[in-house]
Amino acid sequence: MAGVVGDLTSLNGRSGEPGFDPLMASAIRCEQIPELAERTSMSPSFNPAERRRITAQLRATATELFTTRGVRKTSLEDLTAAAGISKSSFYSFFASKEALFLDLMMEEMGVIGPRLAAAASASEARDQLAGLFRAIVTILDDHPLYRRLLTHPEELKAVRDRLGEEDMERVQRELIAPLTDFVTRAQQEGRIAEADPAAVVGLFQAVSVVHVNAGEFDPAAYPAVLDLLIDTVVTGLTTDPTGGVTRR
Repeated sequence: MAGVVGDLTSLNGRSGEPGFDPLMASAIRCEQIPELAERTSMSPSFNPAERRRITAQLRATATELFTTRGVRKTSLEDLTAAAGISKSSFYSFFASKEALFLDLMMEEMGVIGPRLAAAASASEARDQLAGLFRAIVTILDDHPLYRRLLTHPEELKAVRDRLGEEDMERVQRELIAPLTDFVTRAQQEGRIAEADPAAVVGLFQAVSVVHVNAGEFDPAAYPAVLDLLIDTVVTGLTTDPTGGVTRR
């Protein structure tokens, strides 16, 4: 943007020169900055019904393409073609494709959060932990966009680079905070092992990685492998290492 400002300032400085045509200069500058020209071109207005339809179509198309191709390999043309709008009109709905991705992820978090809370509602720590591990495995199966994030961390980096840390922290808070709060509270109550809460949350991520790579296991044996893995981790977190007593 600094280069653009400098170029425009340079053009303004020439405004008093003989034969200088500011309209022609602006046109040349916009041709050299296609994204700026695209964003500032005249976009059609949409009535409320059209906006609802187009927004829904953009979200549906983005969910499919972001899941299968990823954010970086999905172009604006890919998103706008199904909605029947131009690329410049896209900016009437979302600031960028990364902003659309963030919007979809926040919607996902609105569903995932309550599912995690319900899974942790059992009375005993062992059952709470097992419920959380199994809920996360099911969420990976039910929410392919979330699964894509886990298997392609470079996608999250690309979105973070475009939107900034503040926006991405919103997703992290919605996703990680419920797990961290549960772990911290359970440790304070003496119901699970004392350890860095971030390390315990990392165990949820580790089990998730195993499930995402379930195809590397014998299909017939994998369900038992997953059950044994979860049971082993839960036992380790809920057994007092000094006396071998199961915590509650």
